[in-house]
Amino acid sequence: MVLLSSNPIPESQIEKRRALERVLQKNVESLSVFEQSLEKTNQLTTNMNGILNSFDNRLSKLESFILPIHNSTSQLTRLHQHLNQAIDMISGYTVLCNDVTTHELNVSKGPGEVSIDVYIDSINHLRQALQSLESTRYKSAEKIIQDLRQSLAKGVQEMDVLFQQTLQDACTQVPEVSIDNFDNAKFPEELLVKLDKIATFLTESLVQIGPLTNFIKIYQETRSTFLMKTLSASVTAAKDQEIKMGYSRQAYQRGTTMLIPYCKKMLLYLELEHELSSMIIPKHHAVTCFVTTIATTIDTFIETADAVVNRVRRNAMKRDINEINMLIDIWEGLDAAIEQNEQLLAHCAKKGYEIKSCVNGFLSTVLSYLRDFYDEFHSEDSKQKQQTLSSDGTVHETTSTTMNSLKKLFDAEDAIEIMISKNSTTVPFPYSSLSDYTLKIVQALLEDIESKSNQYKQKPLAYLFGLNNLHHVLKSTKGTKIGESVGEKMTQDIERTIKKHTDSYRSTWLPLCEHLMDNTKISDSGKIVTTLSRQQRDDVKDKFKNFNKEFDDICQAQMRYAIPDVELRAQVIKEIKSVIVPMYNRFYDRYTEMDFSKNPEKYIKYTKETLVQTLDKFFDASK
Repeated sequence: MVLLSSNPIPESQIEKRRALERVLQKNVESLSVFEQSLEKTNQLTTNMNGILNSFDNRLSKLESFILPIHNSTSQLTRLHQHLNQAIDMISGYTVLCNDVTTHELNVSKGPGEVSIDVYIDSINHLRQALQSLESTRYKSAEKIIQDLRQSLAKGVQEMDVLFQQTLQDACTQVPEVSIDNFDNAKFPEELLVKLDKIATFLTESLVQIGPLTNFIKIYQETRSTFLMKTLSASVTAAKDQEIKMGYSRQAYQRGTTMLIPYCKKMLLYLELEHELSSMIIPKHHAVTCFVTTIATTIDTFIETADAVVNRVRRNAMKRDINEINMLIDIWEGLDAAIEQNEQLLAHCAKKGYEIKSCVNGFLSTVLSYLRDFYDEFHSEDSKQKQQTLSSDGTVHETTSTTMNSLKKLFDAEDAIEIMISKNSTTVPFPYSSLSDYTLKIVQALLEDIESKSNQYKQKPLAYLFGLNNLHHVLKSTKGTKIGESVGEKMTQDIERTIKKHTDSYRSTWLPLCEHLMDNTKISDSGKIVTTLSRQQRDDVKDKFKNFNKEFDDICQAQMRYAIPDVELRAQVIKEIKSVIVPMYNRFYDRYTEMDFSKNPEKYIKYTKETLVQTLDKFFDASK
């Protein structure tokens, strides 16, 4: 053996190698043990597979034997459960039938013999029994179901009757409603609770039992009848007053209409009715029920109010300011009542709108009257109708009617101003205020007076006509709201026109004075004549004769003339006297002292006193 290296192997490496060899030897031995264990395990697995296969075969045989028995047992169990359920249902049915008999007896007695709570409880039990029986399929239950339905119908009907009786009793116990006792004019608390309990049950029955109850209709009819009966006196009073106004000629006095208290009383009852229906009737039925209940009451009021407006409209051509004054007064009261009850009228729905429309009819009628009243001054048809003039020159009907109408309108100035501001009709009112309207009316009236005055053929009569009418206008204007409306300038214009007519009328007497001109008092030489010649005597006779004749003619004509106003009549007579009396007195004094005739009484018809007395009789229709 050749040594590749002369260096010896270290001892440590030799030892390490020996250790590795020992580990290797140990692993080889362990591997041999594992191989033996694996062989035993494989043998056991083979044996176990054989056992399992044998057990599986035996289990399959057992299953095929046990399964039919299991199925039969399950079926028997189900049959047992069904039998138990049937027994329980039959037991419950038996108990139910026994319970139904008791409650049917209570229902048959009616709510008058048992308490309401017991009666309602019995009806609810019958309802539940009916629902239980209807869920079964027993033919034997059909008769009982039919009987239960009849009992429920009877029970609900009895509750309807009780509701009606209780409601009627409550109505009779309510005192008459007024503003002062409104809070006290309500249903007694115990009756209100009872009504609420009945209504609640009947409302629920609509859902749980069906539409068997008519309590809402009963409420509507009962309360509607009550409202009409309660307001009947107010309705009768308003209608009777309207009938009397139709043929009465008496002037309407503001505040005397029966329609306003009727309306206020109706609104109080409507408010009470709204509160009551809200408390008793279900919320989803309350609105419709309230409107239906009050419909007849509101229709009756509207019919009564419309009768007033329609009558005034039919008689519009009469231009009776009393009628319009009445409408203004009524509208003012109704409009104030409506403003105070705006929310209530909103609850009245369509009927509330109809009330407002009815009241608005008063407003439109008044404004239409005012428009037509002014337009008549410019209407050709109206002018033709007014062609007939008075033969005595007195105040024309148009003048007196116009000024009286304006005076009446200013008595209701505030109401008319509100009317103008609230006008919502399709035809606008062409004046901004009553003062503006009055100014236009007076201007048109003055033009009308001038036009009529020019139609007289006799000048004195024309002047007197102008004086009478202008003085009437002036007297109605001065110191009044009419005067404030027309202004100081127009008042002065009227005064100047009156002065002009007065001067013109006085001038018509001047021709009579020509017969009193004394041409014989002074001779040609300038001396006072004391003795009359024959020609002079004849001239004096002619002057007296002509004066008498013309004065008599004037008397015959103008004694028929009239000046109704005492102050104006005295003023006009004074103007006449200022023209005639001084000259007549001088003429009379001179020639009664001179011998101008053997029979002076034949020519001197009037003394100074009788002349004045005759003039004092002028223009007085009472003499």
